[in-house]
Amino acid sequence: MGPVQKSMARVEPEAFGDRELRRVFIAATLAEALRAEKVLTERGVDYVVEVEPLGRTLLGSDRFGAAFYVAFSQARYCGSQLVAVGLAPGVLIDDETDPESNDSRH
Repeated sequence: MGPVQKSMARVEPEAFGDRELRRVFIAATLAEALRAEKVLTERGVDYVVEVEPLGRTLLGSDRFGAAFYVAFSQARYCGSQLVAVGLAPGVLIDDETDPESNDSRH
């Protein structure tokens, strides 16, 4: 018998109902996105991933990243967990950031 698969905590935005979502992380690479998914899933956090623009390459092409959204009430916890595993450059919430100034979705 093979290993038991854990269910992913990734959900559709509708799963949050009326709860406010907070963008906590943006992954610039697939490897970063996979690490963030693993961290949030292992900690039992529901999250939404959306593709968002990151800027442009040197040649002028659009560059995109994976933005991770969680419930507002879990934003600081998730940010601290992502920092703890070395993903600090993409974390958008920390103890010194006012969550009211960060991008949110309803």
